[in-house]
Amino acid sequence: MLPETLIEIRDHTGPDYKPLVDYQSWRVALMNYTDDLTPDKINRMQKHTETDEVFVLMAGRCILFIGEGKRP
Repeated sequence: MLPETLIEIRDHTGPDYKPLVDYQSWRVALMNYTDDLTPDKINRMQKHTETDEVFVLMAGRCILFIGEGKRP
């Protein structure tokens, strides 16, 4: 088990996205449920070609949309 002195625990109780740590070319952020991100309300997607991304579901359930191809 990892010692607690090596872990920093953060919390975000508000809606939407909140960056927590920015370091060089990577970011750690939390994202909570928000009504405007339900599948029936999404009308565009973002494509991040310069970075790798990892999504970790901490609780509940989610839908992750993955797109391929070039930007128009």
